[in-house]
Amino acid sequence: LVWGEPAQPGDSVALRVTGVPSNAGLSVKMGNVVARAQSVQAVNDSPGMSDVMLTVPPGAPAGDAVPVSIHLALPSGEIVESNVVTMAIEE
Repeated sequence: LVWGEPAQPGDSVALRVTGVPSNAGLSVKMGNVVARAQSVQAVNDSPGMSDVMLTVPPGAPAGDAVPVSIHLALPSGEIVESNVVTMAIEE
């Protein structure tokens, strides 16, 4: 991970979240491209905070403010979408 630099396809990225269980089935939408979360790791000394680890997928759109959202599958089958944040992605 390199803080403060645009991500590129193939880069590992950590998204800091709250309230997501470590065994959650997550996917991450970057623009219109979906990436599967590789893991959800608790943040030491920060109860309720986790890092969602993923790899920027091939075909992720490039730009200074690419919309990113997390999709969580609930046990009922319902899909819940997070608020949208943005991140820089370059080719």
